[in-house]
Amino acid sequence: MNQYLRDPVESGAYRIPDLYVPGASQIYDATLGYKWFETTPQIRDFYQFSGGSRITIVRPTPLGGSYTLIPPR
Repeated sequence: MNQYLRDPVESGAYRIPDLYVPGASQIYDATLGYKWFETTPQIRDFYQFSGGSRITIVRPTPLGGSYTLIPPR
C-alpha cells in the first residue's frame, strides 16, 4: 500500500494505486464506478507508470462485481 507509481519520463507525475503488487505485476483499484482504459486517465497512467501491470477493478457484487482490464493494442 502507499506505493507511488511515478511517470517513467520524469515529468513529476505520479499515481497511488490502492494496492500494487510489483512482483505479480498486479494493481488493484477499489471503486464504486466503472473504469476503462479509454475513458479513465488514472487507469492509463497505472498501466504506463507500472510498465504494463494487470489492473483489477474491485467493485461490490451488487454493483456488478470486480473485473480485470486488458489494455488495448
